[in-house]
Amino acid sequence: MSPGKVAEPLCGHLSSADTWQIWIDTGGTFTDCIAVDPDGRHLSCKVLSSGCLRDRIEEVSADGRVRLRGGTRLPHGFLTGFRASVVGGDSEVEILEHEGRTGWIKFSERPQQGFSVGMPVELRSGEEAPLVAARLVTATPLGGKFPAIAMRLATTRGTNALLERRGARMIHFTTEGFEDLLFIGDQRRPDLFSLNIMQEDPLPEEILGLPERLAADGSVIEDFDSRRIERLIAEVRTRGFDCASIAFLHGHRNGVHEELLERLLRDAGFTYVARSGALSPFLGLLSRSETALADAYLGPIIADYLEAVSAGLRETGARDRSSSLHVMTSAGGLVGTDNFRAMDSLLSGPAGGVVGAVTSGRWAGVDKIIAFDMGGTSTDVARFDRDYEYVFEHRVGPVTLGAPALAIETVAAGGGSICHVEQGRLAVGPQSAGANPGPASYGAGGPLTLTDVNLLLGRLDP
Repeated sequence: MSPGKVAEPLCGHLSSADTWQIWIDTGGTFTDCIAVDPDGRHLSCKVLSSGCLRDRIEEVSADGRVRLRGGTRLPHGFLTGFRASVVGGDSEVEILEHEGRTGWIKFSERPQQGFSVGMPVELRSGEEAPLVAARLVTATPLGGKFPAIAMRLATTRGTNALLERRGARMIHFTTEGFEDLLFIGDQRRPDLFSLNIMQEDPLPEEILGLPERLAADGSVIEDFDSRRIERLIAEVRTRGFDCASIAFLHGHRNGVHEELLERLLRDAGFTYVARSGALSPFLGLLSRSETALADAYLGPIIADYLEAVSAGLRETGARDRSSSLHVMTSAGGLVGTDNFRAMDSLLSGPAGGVVGAVTSGRWAGVDKIIAFDMGGTSTDVARFDRDYEYVFEHRVGPVTLGAPALAIETVAAGGGSICHVEQGRLAVGPQSAGANPGPASYGAGGPLTLTDVNLLLGRLDP
């Protein structure tokens, strides 16, 4: 089954009661998984980051059963409970039985659309890609209890949501008179000589200036009127907002007003509040504002994602206390989900690649390294000269973050980069086919990509 094939001959190994060690990197196209079982054996698998498995139909029986090409590589019953659909189709059918030895599957009802020999099919469990990968390496069927797992996760979920502007609906609070700061920015623009200037709107749906003021030394010039602010917050809540960011002028010198507003917002029912003074307590209102709003914009999405993965890992019966989840930060460190902030997720995947390259180099006795990580959507490059290099302000998409991160350069070029003609010239990227539909060779109706070109040139094993 490709993607979703586990490295032979390890597929189907059943774990013992001890803890599995699993490392997962979720990118824009693929999710890669490496695992060490309790007996010390290494396993690996690769799945689409959409969380679905893809296969082709080998045979269709008269009673509506289907035999999948890769079905014999999976443990008996592994696909039971998955939902199957023809790639590009709009109807799904549940799998009732999966015969691992022969690859035959039986559906809850006779498929109505396109289930014929040679057709590509998608198999979905409804779980996030890291859990699908963990099920593959541990041979845990859907509905079965995971063994105890110690998972380390790097993910670009936040990065993709930011670049595609699929974050939470939020409001930004700032000092009265500075509502236009996010529109003005620092007056730089990417295409300096462009006559047609296209400026994107800021991430917050609304920006609200509040009457308060601090001096440069943090002393209070204008007090915070709590009762007036409470009435404003009540009005904001009627418009459906429950996610907010806060950045007041000179709030890094004195957090009294930001802290008071955060408390009022939470008392009013806001579920996610990002306060600039707590996230980036440094000089520079613009950088603090963008750091806070990025965290609020992505916070609910990242929280839901990590909770879904954590909840899946908790399904370990009496051994749930042995399972754990740690997430890679942009600075290259691992933290528990309780201490992980969305703003630390934006270079999570690339940072994991750098740390992995450096660790491998050190094992080989090399202390000068160029880390080159090409994935399906982008390529990341970093330099290591006896020590990690850090930046304390970095730009990701439309925001500049005032937070530490490994020094990584990224270009929008990967295996899924779309090949096209632009004004009569051949061009590659920056758009990517991603995991869905993926390159044309994946059989899901995707566009021509670098992967397809390499396949046509004979550089890839089909």
